[in-house]
Amino acid sequence: MRRFEQNEKYTSIAIYAFIVLALSILTVTVGLNLPYIWGEILRFLNSLAPIFFGFSLAYICNPLVRFSERMILRRLKRHSERLARLLALALTYFAVLAVIAILVLMIVPQIVLNYNDFAGNIAGHLSSVLETVDAWIRETGILGSEYNGIGELFHAEEISTLLKKWAALLAEQLGRFSLRILESVGYILLGAILSAYFLFHKELILATVRKITLALLPRKVYRFFADTLAFADRAFGQFIVGKLFDSLLIGVIAFVVFFAAGIPYYPLISAIVCITSVIPAFGYIIGAIPAVFIIFVKDPMMALWFLLLLIIIQQIDGNIIGPKIVGTATGLASVWVITAIMLFGAYFGPIGWFIGVPLFSVIYRLLGDIANRALTKKNLPTDLAAYHGADVTPHEVTATSGKELPHEEVD
Repeated sequence: MRRFEQNEKYTSIAIYAFIVLALSILTVTVGLNLPYIWGEILRFLNSLAPIFFGFSLAYICNPLVRFSERMILRRLKRHSERLARLLALALTYFAVLAVIAILVLMIVPQIVLNYNDFAGNIAGHLSSVLETVDAWIRETGILGSEYNGIGELFHAEEISTLLKKWAALLAEQLGRFSLRILESVGYILLGAILSAYFLFHKELILATVRKITLALLPRKVYRFFADTLAFADRAFGQFIVGKLFDSLLIGVIAFVVFFAAGIPYYPLISAIVCITSVIPAFGYIIGAIPAVFIIFVKDPMMALWFLLLLIIIQQIDGNIIGPKIVGTATGLASVWVITAIMLFGAYFGPIGWFIGVPLFSVIYRLLGDIANRALTKKNLPTDLAAYHGADVTPHEVTATSGKELPHEEVD
């Protein structure tokens, strides 16, 4: 009986053919069951929602916990880190709950009352505005002697009906959003408990993550990821936490200023300014559009005063408050900030507007590191100033940095 002889060439071909066939079957199977697979993925991610929420809450509260812990440790007679951590956690969560309670008990009823008043009296406010515009047109004669009244230009009843539909739609969406929050109370409570656990054992959790990544990754790869994550932590931590605190402070300032100036519906307007100021660059513009419309319907002159006050608040925030709180965590130029907001906002909506800037700064940093390493391998400078000029050759660039390339590399 002839003995079977293994042929390495045909064995390799058979293995490759099997891999291609398996991948083809897997691709077809996934394509035919894509809706079901996507649904299972969403269900899996939804089951992890409390963990995501807990991690996000812990990340946001961590600076306050760290600050409180340092203050408590200075005043404890005995050096007890666990007790200081527990007291810092209790103080932090008490402060967060106090802020939420103040917003709910004091501001939210006023916002609802203002909204109901605006929605219920919008027809009367609109008629008053149209009468004022009609009187101005007649006095100035801007439309000539053949002008027969504002009814030629606007149909007040149709506009009022349309605005009432928009107000009802907005109320319906707010109601659905509130219902979703109530339905997620269990997830929110579980996430809050998890966030406290994350914060109390954060050193142990970070040490475990470092141990696993060092065991699985080469040292150079680990160092690259560690440096990138450290930069991302600075960018996200300083930007997101600072921006949230900055927006809350701006909301309080707007509430006081608009109240003192007699701006109509000032609680509702302040809430709009507070929420939209979270969005970098475009936040004040986005918030000004509905706010001006709401105020204009009530009192057109007050809409102008509101714009003036909002510009002043924006300048104070942009030049004094913002740099002190948010700082320069991202290090991005204005053009890249706008690009990040537009790009991530197009894909992720309002959340993309908020996280787009720090996320883009991390991507920008990664691309910069890759470019710098490639330039270093070519013995080219990494300083951006060395590349200024319309026509810069490799030889000229290298000469600027004090280095000289071999002749064959220049060619």
